[in-house]
Amino acid sequence: MHRRFTDADLHVPAHFDAEVLSALGRLQRGGHLTARAVGSRLDHLAAAPVTRHTLESLVVPAWRRRGDLRLTDALYAALADELDLQIVTTDAAFAASCRRATLVR
Repeated sequence: MHRRFTDADLHVPAHFDAEVLSALGRLQRGGHLTARAVGSRLDHLAAAPVTRHTLESLVVPAWRRRGDLRLTDALYAALADELDLQIVTTDAAFAASCRRATLVR
């Protein structure tokens, strides 16, 4: 999948870093990653060429989608709507619930 995004402009809501941190913490607590490996991945995250967008303009549109999506997912949908972009996801349920989402494996 890395090759797919090499030349792409990547955009995420600002809470993206917190979601990644939470996921890496779960993997470390579950014994799937060492603390050192998490640290390395966090360094990569900090250097990632990703445009992070503040949440102010996204929270109201996300709230409107609360019946269809988890609110954190709805922030991605609101950003995609705002920027007129597609979302690439490995989450089948999210892809099925969001017209802008494309499922990838």
